[in-house]
Amino acid sequence: MDLSARVLDLERALEEHRRELDTAREREQLALAEAALQRTRLAELLRNIPAAISVVRGPELVFEFVNDEARKLLLTKGSLEGRTVSEAVPELEAHIRKLLDDVMASGERHRAPELKARLEWEADGRLYDRYFDVLYEPLKNVRGEVDGLLSLSYDITELVEARTRAEELSQRLRRSEERARRLQDSGIIGVVLWTREGALIDANDKFLSMVGYTREELEAGAMRWTDMTPAEYAPFDQQAFAEMDERGFCTPYEKEYVAKDGQRISIQLGAAFWEGRRDGGVAWGLDIRQRKQAELAREAALAGERGYRRKAEDASRAKDEFLSTLSHELRTPLNAILGWVNLLRDGRLPEARARQAIETIERNARAQARLIEDMLELSRIEQGKLVLSVGPVEMVRVVELAIESIRPAAEAKNIRLQPVLDSHATIIGDADRLQQVIWNLLSNAIKFTPKGGRVHVQLRRERSHVEVLVVDNGQGIDLDFLPQVFDRFRQADGSASRKAGGLGLGLAIVRSLVELHGGTVSAHSEGVGHGAMFVLRLPTAPIRADRSTPQRPDVVDPPPGTFDCPAGLAGKRVLLLDDEVDTRALLSFLLESCECTVMAASTADEARALLQSGSFDVLLSDVGMPGEDGYAYIQSVRKLPAEQGGRIPALALTAYARTEDRTHALRCGFTAHLAKPIHAQELLVVVAH
Repeated sequence: MDLSARVLDLERALEEHRRELDTAREREQLALAEAALQRTRLAELLRNIPAAISVVRGPELVFEFVNDEARKLLLTKGSLEGRTVSEAVPELEAHIRKLLDDVMASGERHRAPELKARLEWEADGRLYDRYFDVLYEPLKNVRGEVDGLLSLSYDITELVEARTRAEELSQRLRRSEERARRLQDSGIIGVVLWTREGALIDANDKFLSMVGYTREELEAGAMRWTDMTPAEYAPFDQQAFAEMDERGFCTPYEKEYVAKDGQRISIQLGAAFWEGRRDGGVAWGLDIRQRKQAELAREAALAGERGYRRKAEDASRAKDEFLSTLSHELRTPLNAILGWVNLLRDGRLPEARARQAIETIERNARAQARLIEDMLELSRIEQGKLVLSVGPVEMVRVVELAIESIRPAAEAKNIRLQPVLDSHATIIGDADRLQQVIWNLLSNAIKFTPKGGRVHVQLRRERSHVEVLVVDNGQGIDLDFLPQVFDRFRQADGSASRKAGGLGLGLAIVRSLVELHGGTVSAHSEGVGHGAMFVLRLPTAPIRADRSTPQRPDVVDPPPGTFDCPAGLAGKRVLLLDDEVDTRALLSFLLESCECTVMAASTADEARALLQSGSFDVLLSDVGMPGEDGYAYIQSVRKLPAEQGGRIPALALTAYARTEDRTHALRCGFTAHLAKPIHAQELLVVVAH
């Protein structure tokens, strides 16, 4: 084979080498571009990734994001963000402006595996040729329109220059032994002369430094490339020899050498036989350890991004399911309420049916109020604003009250309640909140237990803890859902065909309240159809509660639909402010039924005029109103002289029921605060006092 043919062969080999590198690098950059799409969350990480990343927006190509590596590659002075490409790097615009415009117009990603640009070197102000492997990814807005580009670049100038020099050095090596020696002395890439049997005849300083051997050890025969090659890379070497036997050279490939200190050195290796021989040749190796480390960092970043994406998708699905469930749970009782109200308004219902209608309306209204209270309760817990009324608590009394309150629901489904209670279990806590916890667990068990089933409740003392077990033989819990059973807004069946209602807040509230008492709650089940067991563990009190310690009286709601007029309420003059006609009518009826004189206003201005035109004993005001709200109104009232009503006792009536809402109302000047829906008896007692 003549010299020109060998040159052509070597050029083809190097071209194959370049295409292989381009293919590998394209995969790396595409993976990195995918991770960069999460730019908000990973902005800080992107600044430290050893690849140049930038984002431009709009038809003027304004830089929106540029990481530190991109600044280095662009070799520009000052900040790039907020500047157009033409302003920031005019010398670069000439090379890429049309390409960027084409990508923006087509909406198709484009890769420039070897983009050449003349850029200014900051040190001396001169222009130098730089080479980049660039991927341009179109960025779309919510309407699907392309409004920007993400550029992922890697400076391959040194690689291109190294490749060019390697080509030149390889030619020199074949021309003469002297030129081969100069090639070996080069510090750009590692160069070795080898035999097929595994010996290393010679190597340049670069290769020796890569593997950690000295020239004396090389000359003593202590270095063999077969000994330095890990066993798993032997098939790659065999493939390389097969290619060289056929063509005289091999396609560059990646492998590892074991250095003298035992570390593995990643290299990009190419090799060729000596002309006319098959027993040895020359090889050149590029140290790619830094690139491998960058790949690992990118893989870690991608894994993290995928984890964040999965969490975000799970959160989004949970939010959508919750909103759908919330709509269903609020609309279902509303349907019954509106339906019976329409029938009552018609006036043709028999008395028995009318009583049934009123009971149904009240039951569904209370169900809606309970849903809202659960959401507010969870909000107070998460904000750390729930206050516990702590004292000695006999747990047997708490469990008994919870069982009695849930018994009607159990009897309606013919479910047997089987309590086994230890009367010597005392803790320090909030009796009302603990009763709420037990009630929630019992309600949950009854909800998922079929008719004729049973719910076992056990209270026992275990050393320094009190345990409450609620065991049912009902539906059970899917094992995949079991770890999420206490998560808020999560339900095992969130579909429209689900059998059980609710928002999925009850167990979340249970866990929060139990943790506030220093305890734990856990769920156990062998799967669907095998029932479930909830175990509540609370620390016992350091001393037993004194039997004479006064307990908080049980709260007993008055019979639905009845109320008594408190003493001293008759003859009171009441000023009522509310923008809702129905609310004004209801409250006026209640107060007038107790012989109060009521003057009603629908706006703050009307209420101010009434207040200054007469003498009133108490003011009832809504808070959320159009125009001037209740907060602003009471503040204006408190600025009036006492003889004009500036000191009148004022009660805030509002659906804003959080602790901070009550505090804000009192700070603005209200004397007291009642949250809607308002109980008639409670309202009358508060007004009377």
